[in-house]
Amino acid sequence: MVKSKVAGSEYLILSDEDQSSLNVHATALKYFYGGRIVTATSHVDTIELLNLHGRPELLFVDYNILIKEGGKLHSFVESSGLHMPMIVAQEQNTDPLVLEQFPVSSVLQKPVSVEALTNLVKQITNAPVSTPSHVPISIQTLLQFTNGEFDFYLKLSGRNFIKIINKGDIFTNQDAEKLLAKGIKEVHVKASDSHDLLKICEDRLLMRVKEAGNLPVEEGVLIVIGAIEQVESISKALGWTNEVALSAQKTVSSAIEILIQNSQMTQTLKKRFLNPSSPYAMHIGLQTYLTCGFCKLLGWTEESTQTKLVMASLLHDVSLDESYYDDIRTWNKKASNSKIKAAEVVQYRNHPLEASKFASTLKVLPPDVEKIILQHHETPDGKGFPRGLASNQISSLTSLFIMIEDLIGFIGEGRHIESSISDYLTWGETKYSSGYFKKIFDVMKEKISSGV
Repeated sequence: MVKSKVAGSEYLILSDEDQSSLNVHATALKYFYGGRIVTATSHVDTIELLNLHGRPELLFVDYNILIKEGGKLHSFVESSGLHMPMIVAQEQNTDPLVLEQFPVSSVLQKPVSVEALTNLVKQITNAPVSTPSHVPISIQTLLQFTNGEFDFYLKLSGRNFIKIINKGDIFTNQDAEKLLAKGIKEVHVKASDSHDLLKICEDRLLMRVKEAGNLPVEEGVLIVIGAIEQVESISKALGWTNEVALSAQKTVSSAIEILIQNSQMTQTLKKRFLNPSSPYAMHIGLQTYLTCGFCKLLGWTEESTQTKLVMASLLHDVSLDESYYDDIRTWNKKASNSKIKAAEVVQYRNHPLEASKFASTLKVLPPDVEKIILQHHETPDGKGFPRGLASNQISSLTSLFIMIEDLIGFIGEGRHIESSISDYLTWGETKYSSGYFKKIFDVMKEKISSGV
């Protein structure tokens, strides 16, 4: 049952697939909005927030999230009786007839300006206007958009702040790592500087969108991993430290340095990660991060082992049309049924083979990567594709790769990460009962259960 709104608990939801835009807009609203501001990067996350907190004063939502799965978010709002003002951010070429299906209060064209959004929020919401002396800014936003223009402060308590970054000092990745390691996720800027800060963030965000196609491949992939809001929650649920994330970034960098020796590979990866918030990029980002993390968990600490799995993560769906990701579970089910001969199903069924063929043309790949890619849709019970291999025919590295893809599926379909991991472990008891799957799962379950 969905909670109704509680008096005095005003809040609003910002829902956008682009984490960078979310960070900038949330920072802008924190300058004056006296209630809570919560963010989501998908329709599933948005529904979960509505279930948890009840009716917000306002929902600011990206058009693509609104229409996902035939407007599932809107259907939830309607069935729950959570009628609320809704601002939709849309591209210039969006069909206006589609929006007529939804009770939209206002529409803003993307990229959404901070000024336009704040003016609308002020008009619509009733939360008391705050007059803070300092405005919070996330570590990620600070790292992405600032370049030594302002002083930044750490909040001690109440109205007590201490300066930790001086104007003129460049905030580096190492600085961010030190703060995050201490559990510090945001710093503060003086309210008097916040307007100039937001203008800089907005300008650089717009520039970033325009130049996205020119990002180095390595930066594009790391941006994807950093932008996945679930990474932090998953790491916490698994009991991982920041060391795991740093190790993953190092391994990704090393793997990409090898791959981009091939010019075709460079262009392929750039194209695939042009939109960091696409379902394809998000899946690849999670697969890359989690394989590195579980390698460390299992004691597979050799860099060559992790590099192979990262390369396989980046390449395993390289031959697949991204439209399949709209309903990947259904396509997997159809592909596993060899009796289905429809052309699009056959094409999907053969994508591991096509991807492995492509990988075989890359002379820079170490041994095993091609095999991981070819086998990544096989299953322990022999009902996978394209070859229906038995568990004793599937390599140890591929077994881990497949198990991570299964875990990502549970996380994507569940409401809460902790319960999804618990469900996965229960399901795995039966699923992973033979071959390398059983050996890996036994260690994985013990480590997760003990919080290591």
